Amino acid sequence: MPNIIDQRTKRTLNAIDVAMAALIKEKPFSDISINEITEKADINRSTFYRYYSNKEEWLEDYVEKLLDQPAKLCKSVKYPFYRKDIINLVIKIFEHFNNHKKEIQIIKDPSCYGLFTRKLDEIIEDVVREKLNYTGITNINPFLKSSFIVSGTSGVVLWWITCGMNMNPEIIAENLANLYSAIITREKNYLNSRKKR
Repeated sequence: MPNIIDQRTKRTLNAIDVAMAALIKEKPFSDISINEITEKADINRSTFYRYYSNKEEWLEDYVEKLLDQPAKLCKSVKYPFYRKDIINLVIKIFEHFNNHKKEIQIIKDPSCYGLFTRKLDEIIEDVVREKLNYTGITNINPFLKSSFIVSGTSGVVLWWITCGMNMNPEIIAENLANLYSAIITREKNYLNSRKKR
């Protein structure tokens, strides 16, 4: 898709997004046709194909847009970071999703859920592998530890979204920070006990 977006292009892309979000509420993503998208967006097929080669490419782009801000927030985290940094990061990510509550509802469709989950896992994994894996060699395999933290964090986000986003992001952030702190503290204690032997 072109990088330079003029106002007409923005309106067209927004019309496609709105049409797809409405159609996904009516039927599964896999059953939606290009004709239905273009009719709902009030554009012709050639206009749709100017921007996307198929509806799956639209979905990739849509999910990328939804996760762009959380990805930027995660990349901005600097090491070393502390409990308050984790809490602030998690709150900002949850607030982003809360501000895009309407757009995020597409993940309730199984086709959309899988892609969203995979992309969210990639974002969280970057932070976890780079920022949380600093406590040295322990009796916990680093890959297993990262996978556990990534899938747990992603699972909490997905649970929150699919359950209506009712729990306060600050409460979730506090609880996640407690979990991360417990893992890190446990590892530090393990390392200290090994040094004393």
